[in-house]
Amino acid sequence: MVKEIELSIPQSWADVDLKKYLDLQREVKNYEGEEEAQLATLFYHLCNIDPLTLKRIDTEVFVKIREDLYSFINNIDLPLIQRFKHD
Repeated sequence: MVKEIELSIPQSWADVDLKKYLDLQREVKNYEGEEEAQLATLFYHLCNIDPLTLKRIDTEVFVKIREDLYSFINNIDLPLIQRFKHD
């Protein structure tokens, strides 16, 4: 039986709320040196895919999502805020 899941991959860091970002950073740091665990953490925090579901994903789909995630997290071409207002 094939189970269909829907997921979304963030297109920019603006799509990731602060709590999710902080949780991601904390867990990635906890798994320093463990690439597989870090990758599972990215899938979990950025795509809401738990490790059990991750193991069931077709290899080609997994590779495509992984490439998209790596592209996303390595995108450092972010606009700088020149000015902001604080009340």
